[in-house]
Amino acid sequence: MDIQVQQVITASNSHYDLKGSGKRAMIDLDDFELLRNGFSPEQIKALNSSSPLLAH
Repeated sequence: MDIQVQQVITASNSHYDLKGSGKRAMIDLDDFELLRNGFSPEQIKALNSSSPLLAH
């Protein structure tokens, strides 16, 4: 990741241009797949606080 040119290049050589300033978030490793599937950190936090029976 090169913040200066706002670009990410993955191990598979995919290129992604970053737009905007973004934001930092901390999530549990157990919730990482939710983040990868498009849930926002705020949505993950709401899911985690809504029910202890909710399976991810």
